[in-house]
Formats: sequence, C-alpha cells, structure tokens
Amino acid sequence: MRHLPLPLLALLSSAAGCGKPVDTHWLTDPGVAGHAAYLPLSGTAHDPSAAAATISCESCHPSTTFKVFDCTSCHSSAVCDPYHAGVSDYPAAGTVTSADCYRCHPQGSSLMSPAQHAPYFAIGTASHPALCAQCHTDPTNRSDPGKLVCLSCHAGLSTFAGAHTSVKDYPLAPTSEWCLRCHADDQANPIAAHGRQPGPAGSPGSAGPGDGHHDTHCFQCHTMVPPLALFGGPGPGVAGRPWAEDWTVATCSKCH
Repeated sequence: MRHLPLPLLALLSSAAGCGKPVDTHWLTDPGVAGHAAYLPLSGTAHDPSAAAATISCESCHPSTTFKVFDCTSCHSSAVCDPYHAGVSDYPAAGTVTSADCYRCHPQGSSLMSPAQHAPYFAIGTASHPALCAQCHTDPTNRSDPGKLVCLSCHAGLSTFAGAHTSVKDYPLAPTSEWCLRCHADDQANPIAAHGRQPGPAGSPGSAGPGDGHHDTHCFQCHTMVPPLALFGGPGPGVAGRPWAEDWTVATCSKCH
C-alpha cells in the first residue's frame, strides 16, 4: 500500500490546523472491501492483502493517481489475443488496452465458458456460438435479459412468424425477454408435441391442447412465474433462470 510523504502530511495537518477544510478524498485508500465499488479484490487473484500475494496496489496503478489502471502488464495481448479468438467485438490483435479489459471484465473475472454459461442458456452450439456480442448489447450488464438481441437473428427467419401461429397468447410485439420466457434452454417445444396430460387426482382421463376443450393459450393453464419487472408475474421463476416459465406447473382453476 502507498503511504503519503511526511512533508505532505505535515502540510495537510497545518492547513487543517488553520481551520481551512481540506479535501483528502482523493488520497483515501478504500481498502480491500471498499475497492469492490471499482473492482472486487477480496478472494481474487487481485487481492494484495492475501497471504503470499505477489500483487500490490502499484501492480495495477503504476501512475501517481489511482484513476489510472493497467491490466496489460499482466494480461498482455500476446497472452489474451489467442484466448479471445472468435470473440467478435475483441480489438484487433496487439491493440488491446486496459480500458478494453475493464469493458468486458468489470468484476475482474473471466467470462463464462460454454459449460459455465449452460445453467443460464446453452451457447457454443451451431445456432448460438460463444460470441458475446451476438446476443449481449451491453457487455457490462450481461445478466439483464432486456439487453439481449434475440430478435436480431430470429425475427429475420422466414419461418419465425409462422411457427407461432397456433400459439394464441404469442405477443404482438415479442421481445428478447419473451423469447427466453418460453425458450430458456434454447429448446423449441411445439404445441403439436404437447400431448395429453393426466388430469388432477380424482378427475377422469387426460387432457391437452386440441382435444376440443383446451385451446392453445399456454398461460391459461401454466402459471406465471417470471419476475414482476419483466412480465407481471408473482413468483421468483425457475432456479437460476428467473426469466423462464416453469412448464412443470399448471392449474385448472382458471376455468374449472
């Protein structure tokens, strides 16, 4: 950690002693915990207070002001360029800057591999390659479904509009959130494959869309579980996917 030179400390003390307010906010060390407002340090490879740490404040802040930070002294282009092969919005080889690093890694951590991303949505597939910018418009806010651009690809498919003609509660103006609501696993479950489902205990037979009594308003039977901010639903959503409809839950009470 840096320490202030004694003459500067004396000068500040003298000024304060004369009754003049001194703004020393820019000199304040936020500490490891306070640094999380800019970049998390605790428990990471960037923690200078960790046992046997080989990194210091000066490792990332080589200038005279902490506003200047340097990632590339450790994460050089030679190391990072090959790792980012195929990432469409990565700078040209040899030109990456610290600001580029922070733009996509504001938490100081690596982005998700396809396996790590799978609990949220399957990537690394033919239809959804691991290209962040293809789906995420804001690399610093990748957890917001509203920042996704599903329709940039899917709205242009010739069969996209027709594929939902039998879904009576399909929105007139679909958004990416609506895509995820029904296709949170990159899956497409057509109504034709729904089949008849066993009725509640004590009820006769089974029922399903197209049997003459149950139309294809999906949400007439299936409960609304995504969060209020997206769809007006009451519940927390599927574990790990709060934007997804839980198709295992259905009710007959809306009509019966």
